[in-house]
Order: sequence, then structure tokens, then C-alpha cells
Amino acid sequence: MIAAGPVPVDVTIRLRGRRYDVHVDANGTQQISASMPEGVIFEKEVQGVHLWNVVVTTKGGFTPIFYDPNASDSRYLGARIKPILEARPR
Repeated sequence: MIAAGPVPVDVTIRLRGRRYDVHVDANGTQQISASMPEGVIFEKEVQGVHLWNVVVTTKGGFTPIFYDPNASDSRYLGARIKPILEARPR
């Protein structure tokens, strides 16, 4: 899930040679679906863990202290990204 704050954002997601461009309106959400590649096995601490190289960039964003008089957060925030991974039977 991709969520925007009080300003619209444009989000680009790159995953194994594919590019997904998503526009999210102010205070809105969008969702994309993508098939994940096999990934790289990484068993340093937990057996069966895979790693993926995903690049997320945003254009647009906001600083909470400029939009909410009660906010103390001075970070510049683009979009909130919440990956939801679903295992598929083999």
C-alpha cells in the first residue's frame, strides 16, 4: 500500500527491471501488485530468508510541522510504503 500525506505524491517503484509509476492524491492511498522474483537466499540469522532489491523514489512530500500546529516532527516525508508479501504455493 502507498499512502500520501496532505500533499499529492508521485511514486516510482523499481523491481528487477520493471518500473511502476503511481500517483497518489493528497491523503489518498494506492495499491500495486507485482510478482516478486526468486530473490537471493540470505540465511545469516533465520533459515529460508530471501532478499530483494526494490528501489522506491518519491516526488512531492511534506513536513508535518508546517501542516499541523500540534506536530513536532520536522522530517520531510514523501509517501508511506507498506509492503504486503503473500506466499504462493509452489
